[in-house]
Amino acid sequence: MKSLAIFFSLTIAVPMLQAQNHSFEFGKISNSELDMKRYDNDTSAVAVVLNEFGEAFFDMENLNKIIFQYHIKIKVLREGGKRYADFEIPMRKNNGKQETVQKVKAISLNRIGNERKESTLLAKNIFTENVNEYYSLTKFAVPGVQVGSVIEISYELETPFTYNFVPWEFQSEIPKIKSEFWAKYPAYYDYGITLKGFLKLTKNEGQVVRECVGSRSTGYGLGGGADCTLFKYGMDNIPAFKEEDYMTAKKNFVSAISFELSKITQLDGRVDKITTEWKDAELELKRHDSFGAQIKKASNIFEEKVKELKLVEQDPLALAKSIHDYIKNNFSWNGDFGKYADNGVKETLETKKGNVGDINLLLLGALQEARLEAEPVLLSTRANGLPIQHHPVLSDFNYVLVRLNISDKYYFLDATSPLYPFGFIPERCLNGQGRALGETSAWIDLKPVDKNRVVTDLKLRLNEDGITSGTASINHYGYAAYETRNLFFGSNNEEEFIQKRTSEWLGLEVKNFNTENEKELEKPFNEKFELKIEAQTGGAGIVYFQPFILNHLEKNPFASTERLYPVDFGPPTENIYVLTFEYPLGYEPEELPKNFALSMPQGGGRYLFNVTKLPGKISFTSSLSLNKSVYTSDEYHALKEIFSRFISAQQSQIVMKKK
Repeated sequence: MKSLAIFFSLTIAVPMLQAQNHSFEFGKISNSELDMKRYDNDTSAVAVVLNEFGEAFFDMENLNKIIFQYHIKIKVLREGGKRYADFEIPMRKNNGKQETVQKVKAISLNRIGNERKESTLLAKNIFTENVNEYYSLTKFAVPGVQVGSVIEISYELETPFTYNFVPWEFQSEIPKIKSEFWAKYPAYYDYGITLKGFLKLTKNEGQVVRECVGSRSTGYGLGGGADCTLFKYGMDNIPAFKEEDYMTAKKNFVSAISFELSKITQLDGRVDKITTEWKDAELELKRHDSFGAQIKKASNIFEEKVKELKLVEQDPLALAKSIHDYIKNNFSWNGDFGKYADNGVKETLETKKGNVGDINLLLLGALQEARLEAEPVLLSTRANGLPIQHHPVLSDFNYVLVRLNISDKYYFLDATSPLYPFGFIPERCLNGQGRALGETSAWIDLKPVDKNRVVTDLKLRLNEDGITSGTASINHYGYAAYETRNLFFGSNNEEEFIQKRTSEWLGLEVKNFNTENEKELEKPFNEKFELKIEAQTGGAGIVYFQPFILNHLEKNPFASTERLYPVDFGPPTENIYVLTFEYPLGYEPEELPKNFALSMPQGGGRYLFNVTKLPGKISFTSSLSLNKSVYTSDEYHALKEIFSRFISAQQSQIVMKKK
């Protein structure tokens, strides 16, 4: 998965001062901005950012505080753009520290006839909402906003969280004409700076500002002038970020800059390392009360149970499967993620319920008690974003799996669902790589061993009265089997499951619906039933028949002309649809769809559509195979074309004409 990632590590010399106002002038809105009717680069945009500027710098009086000044001007183009008048500023808080917002200004400007009318936000209409223990919101609604308005907002935020310098997102859900960010900080602070996304900077300048603090004391015992580090980043004509199907977390791809403090060089030459190495992180985790300590406790607690299982299973793989079955069938996941055990072993044993860390660390402890080679794997789920890899940031990880090695074959195990087969990685965990914490830690690929595979087999016959009837069999393998089993066991009864499965099969009468292998997780989940399709006649002995009557795709999920970020399916996909259609001797098909095959470059996938006519019978075969989990932006057009042909084939209609 490629993205534009640039790291800077600059160390220069000393602290920081008050910033000057380098932004555009507040309240200076031109007639051309006010009279703007649409944004030519994106005519579908409901609003566009005309200008945006931000600057972050350390407070000269208190180097434990960063000041962030923000200024934005937005043009409302359509009704949907009016929601950008409702503004929220998140403020973090932790361990008695919290961010504060001040100096809020906001106006809207409208054209009323030949007059310009300005509406101003009043201080009494600015509110603070406490969301939870970690953050609150400053909220306000800019008054007088309507289609055609120009909204302008500025504010100042003070933050005590200096380790992570203020981040900046160039890209948002609406386009921007101009966005610029300046970062200024003490030269003895060494930040790792990451540019994410696929857009290029139009401004990228760095400089040393000499003696920017002056001679006054800064709290660090400085008596003379000191230098500062100043970076200026900018982008012009930034497209809106549009989320599409089959993508991981938005924050992986939005063009943005983030800063992370790695070390501080003190004036006496002493270096305080902020960023740790993996060996330090591993030691911390081994000693952590909610991680390493819980694994040891689980190992001790399951000593007797493991002895009991060993009496039955001598083979290491069979023993591992028995332990996995025991944990996943006796403990329930409460729905919370986390690499740490929230409840701890004792409470989890009592309540039989816990978060991901509680359950999977129990599993790990039991496997280690059985003297099996098992280790934890930290990862970040697909919705949580990609973790930083060049150094450990433990807060990036929100999940833990178990990796088991038996005879040099590795298995990933998760016990948070009784429906997970042995060696099954949940789709939410298929997010690039995880960090295995064994004797030596290492990044490892999180690759599925199964596909998302569905095979549909129909045998239908057209009767003399124009009604089509027959049998259907749908076999679900791998990830498709898990999803269907989850639906089955998540339903109150079999009738509810059948209703859920058949609710989208319009125009069909289904009866004698049966399922197979519901609890045999290593086998496909099978559905078998009879069906009847009402006659679709066109007069003069004509009957219309649509071959793809089950689970067909209505529209192409890839609608964009271009896609800058990867297409990520999670597991590889395979969809096979086979239909045998018999018809009476008195009928003949008027015209049949043409056969075709389409392949992606380098074996990435293919689509095959084949129609064969025999006496009194037509066979249809549709086979879509996507052999990769992730497709790059260079492969996007080929993938889009395959889906286009797939949907086109599924929309085929056969005209049967009576002789």
